[in-house]
Amino acid sequence: MKWIAVSTGHYRLVNDDDERPAVKLRDKPGSPFFKYTPSWKAYEEGMKHQFSKDPIGSADKFIDERDHQLKTDPKAKRWEESRVKSWEKDKPQWRKEAMKKGII
Repeated sequence: MKWIAVSTGHYRLVNDDDERPAVKLRDKPGSPFFKYTPSWKAYEEGMKHQFSKDPIGSADKFIDERDHQLKTDPKAKRWEESRVKSWEKDKPQWRKEAMKKGII
């Protein structure tokens, strides 16, 4: 038996032979776990790939989509804030000190 997402916030327990992907639920009842994937990720490959047909267009679409989602979607905003916090936390100590002094 596995849990599947029927729609946003609604889940159903089905047999393992069901072809729909399983959803991992949190330990607390009523609060399922969904990994957030930003919608602007679709344009990243077009920007980075050397054989992309339109890297500048992909970059423009990436920026537009990201700005729009950060203004309208609270999940996207929380995801971006947590990403920035984790980057700040992972910086070495000498880098943090240099940033405080204004060197970098």
